[in-house]
Amino acid sequence: MGRIVTTFVLFGFLSACSSTNWEDAKSPEEVYSAIIKLVKDEDYFEAREAISSLKRRFPQSRFVKRADLRLADVEFAEDNFTEAAAVYGVFVDLHPKDEEADYALFRKALSFFNDSPSKIARDQGSCSDAVVAAKRLIQRYPASTHRKETQEIIFKSRYKLAQKEAYVAKFYEKKDKNLAAKRRWLYLLSEYADLEDSPNDDAKKLIKKAKEKVAAYAKIKAKEGS
Repeated sequence: MGRIVTTFVLFGFLSACSSTNWEDAKSPEEVYSAIIKLVKDEDYFEAREAISSLKRRFPQSRFVKRADLRLADVEFAEDNFTEAAAVYGVFVDLHPKDEEADYALFRKALSFFNDSPSKIARDQGSCSDAVVAAKRLIQRYPASTHRKETQEIIFKSRYKLAQKEAYVAKFYEKKDKNLAAKRRWLYLLSEYADLEDSPNDDAKKLIKKAKEKVAAYAKIKAKEGS
């Protein structure tokens, strides 16, 4: 119990200090420095307050756009991925040549991916959004330090989308709707066949399964035609 009380008191002390820092700040740079510390310390409520204060007190400051980006970081940290993706996206649209534009686009893609359901049966549309944002980053900022992580987002998102296609194909098969199932397997191969070249064994197995299914349907069609 003593440890909990001590931690709480210490946290309260740090929060009080942070609050005083940004509330008493005389310049936007000082407020922004406080915001950085608040976000780092995971004091997201206070960070939001400081961000609002900076934008209200110094609306013409160059630190306003930085504060907007930190707000996106707060949304991301609190698992508000839809909101985070929106704020990151606005930053990139308004400041495409900013030094943090590639970071914002990377985090937008990551926000979309993190927002995708873990259950493949559910709508995986956010994975498609993640792929679009990630490919945009690679095209627009080829020298970005986030390139490798972005490529990983593309792979993981496309793999989930391929899994969704397989899930729907199997669903149709269970309902004896083989034509619809065949179309899903064919679409999976037309869009995601390159996953077979990835180092991921599960992705390779999925593409192999799709090829087997398409071949099996081709044999059925050949028999029916003979």
